Amino acid sequence: MMWSVITLCAALLYFVAAEQLEIIDKPVSFPEAEKACVAKGGHLASIHDRNHNDRLKDICRGSGSPHNCWIGLKNDGQDWKWTDGTSLDYTMWHAGNPTTVTGSLCAAIVRQYSDVGEWISESCDAPDTKAVALCSIGGSQNPNTGNQNTPNPNTGHTNQPVTAQPVTSKPVTMAVPDLGKAPARKGTRLTVKGTDFEQNGKKVFLSGVNQAWIAYGYDFGDNNYEYRHLEFEKYLKLVADNGGNSIRVWVHIEGAVTPHFDASGMVVSLDQKGTFISDIKKYLRKALEYNILIFFCLWNGALAQNDHFKLDGLIKDEAKLQSYIDNALIPWVKAVKDEPSMGGWDIINEMEGEIKPNLANAEPCFDTKFLLNSGAGWAGQKYTAEEFLKFINWQVDAIRQVDPQALVTAGSWEARDNVDKWGGFNLYKDECLVKAGGKKMGTLTFYSSHTYSWQGKYSEFSPFKHVFADYGLKKPLVVAEFNQVSGAGMDIVDQFKHLYTSGYAGGWTWHAKADGANSDSTANQMRGLLSLKGKVDQTEGGQIPLTL
Repeated sequence: MMWSVITLCAALLYFVAAEQLEIIDKPVSFPEAEKACVAKGGHLASIHDRNHNDRLKDICRGSGSPHNCWIGLKNDGQDWKWTDGTSLDYTMWHAGNPTTVTGSLCAAIVRQYSDVGEWISESCDAPDTKAVALCSIGGSQNPNTGNQNTPNPNTGHTNQPVTAQPVTSKPVTMAVPDLGKAPARKGTRLTVKGTDFEQNGKKVFLSGVNQAWIAYGYDFGDNNYEYRHLEFEKYLKLVADNGGNSIRVWVHIEGAVTPHFDASGMVVSLDQKGTFISDIKKYLRKALEYNILIFFCLWNGALAQNDHFKLDGLIKDEAKLQSYIDNALIPWVKAVKDEPSMGGWDIINEMEGEIKPNLANAEPCFDTKFLLNSGAGWAGQKYTAEEFLKFINWQVDAIRQVDPQALVTAGSWEARDNVDKWGGFNLYKDECLVKAGGKKMGTLTFYSSHTYSWQGKYSEFSPFKHVFADYGLKKPLVVAEFNQVSGAGMDIVDQFKHLYTSGYAGGWTWHAKADGANSDSTANQMRGLLSLKGKVDQTEGGQIPLTL
């Protein structure tokens, strides 16, 4: 039987430590794929940490094949085992997987419908489940140890219990360069004045994009930025070249890499290897070169995946949340508060994805009956409004205690939760945050909301159906997610024009990397930014070019 090897990069081979990886492009059954890899002197690839999984995912997705990619994980009727004999100490199953009910006893990386390298369980030899082979030939099957038969100690990335070895609570420090003090500012710090942002005495409009990630949840910490920085820098340059001044970037998400948790769910540091602060500073320093402000979004409530149990602990357990604040958030704020390109903080993206709607409470701030039939809770109705608001309040307070001038927000799914009219309720107002968490400084300095059309129409709460004054808010409002593809027929240039001329404090498109169905192309987002390039009109949106 003839096998062809896809040309990937300049060479046909990929190396992890001494490991050689090959993809064989003929779709075959699992037994045939393993047989082909053995014939080459190896096995179907085993995976022992997220970095290794990312490499294999990139090979699989970059191959040009429409087929999924077999990896060497098979169920023998009792347990899942790697064909090369190494320990099962890491998994990346897609939701609902693995299942053995229908004879799905072999694992493959999803090629088309997941951009994070998730695995599914497939029938090993059914005609309609053939996949291409990812072979690991020679060298280390476990790139973190360099030893084929040694389990990977970093089990913090698994999405199910693994008994091989518990997560260590001791950080493994790397040699990290000292980047020194923050560069001197050339302009004043961005501040809030009434319902506007201001710099150097001029009203400012935040015109930009959501990055939001390069590798979802794996961009910073544990030396990950080393492998992502060129992509991040590409988008910084694109935004600057097209006249933008700000970018929203997601960081922890659910805690896959950062912060670093011990086996009990307590946070012990920002990351295990000690590179997080250096990673973040490198990004901020590069953003400074382009006069781009960075707004870091810490957590995500719109989607519950493999590592959600970590975030769950922080939301439900005061001691765990305090461990994050003491051992991760405060050190992070102290490290970056004087960086000129540090724009602000977004505590959590769309808490409404996991909120319990239609929950009656005598305290209006915690009553979510107004969310009945709104779509809220789409990612699982897990938490009360009070739990979420306390989670936000404590973190905002910690940030502002360290840095009283910090700009802090929390991005709502739509303005229904930011307005006390039209049947909505402002869950994010000062009164509600303080009632939930008791921290007086734990209040937002500006509001941010997202807006997408549904079935071709914007809801009555959408900023594209109102001018800012309609909401009656006393703080700036940034439309922190929007796009043309879910824009009710509005062109992106018209969207930016509306935000700029209607009293809003900024707008960030979704999203620069442009992976996934609900995103404009990068080029179209840049077209929107370009339409406002150089604007300085103080009678409308204000100044866009910044001096940091």
